[in-house]
Amino acid sequence: MLNLLITPDFPPEFFAHWHMFNTQLQRALDTAIRLQTPTGYREQQDLLDSETVALVYANPFDAGSLMRDKGYIPLAKPDLPSDQVLVVANAQSAFATLGDLPADSRVLVTANCDIERIGLDVLQGTEITADTVQWLHARTFTELARRLMANEAEIGLFLASSFRSLNAGTQGSLKILFETEFEDFGHVMLLHPDFADQADKLRAALLNMAQAPVSRMTLEDLGMAKGFVAAGGAGDGKRDDGEVQDGQAEAETVVEHQTADMAQAASTAEAEQTTAAEGQPENG
Repeated sequence: MLNLLITPDFPPEFFAHWHMFNTQLQRALDTAIRLQTPTGYREQQDLLDSETVALVYANPFDAGSLMRDKGYIPLAKPDLPSDQVLVVANAQSAFATLGDLPADSRVLVTANCDIERIGLDVLQGTEITADTVQWLHARTFTELARRLMANEAEIGLFLASSFRSLNAGTQGSLKILFETEFEDFGHVMLLHPDFADQADKLRAALLNMAQAPVSRMTLEDLGMAKGFVAAGGAGDGKRDDGEVQDGQAEAETVVEHQTADMAQAASTAEAEQTTAAEGQPENG
């Protein structure tokens, strides 16, 4: 039996759709798959640390770490535009740009592996540094939004897809100070290296799901109507024996793409802060 862990990025109404997705994937593979839907990121990490999880639908704040540190192999990703990172504040706050944030800002984040590193990259060029920032951790993006509305922090970091799945009232109580322009950043289906011999079979099943009308409806319900495409430079899923054994080449490709995107975002943020500062009238 395989197990499939779904990152807790999604609203509760998606749970039924993920169960249907799992049922259809089992039928396509003729293999039993146990679905795991942790309610928060700490629970997710506990599961990943305590047992061998064959398949992980990971968000980009965790994917790089899982590939680097645990050897997970990227199989497929949704055929969607790149996700982004949002820097969000309470709508009633005085902050209008990243340049308004104090050095000792309290920053709410979810408890993902790479979130603090990515957050510092996004905030590069502001007064906030690794030495001055105050990290506060939330169990889910929904909790993060609630605590930001309660003024428990100056800003919070969201995945754009997760922020835009919040209800209209919650979104209206918050404001976006900055949005990245990543080119290759998003959720990805990963495979534990212990199951590398099944990589081609699993990838093919994921890529073919959009071809079946019933599965296509489930994918639409999950917000990925076009289904999956191969991830990490995997092409059509045909790889040589060395790549099937450890997937390291694909992991390095994905991590390099994300690192380059974060560097570009940091440069953009720094340029925007410089422009904003030059446009401010001098006192006196």
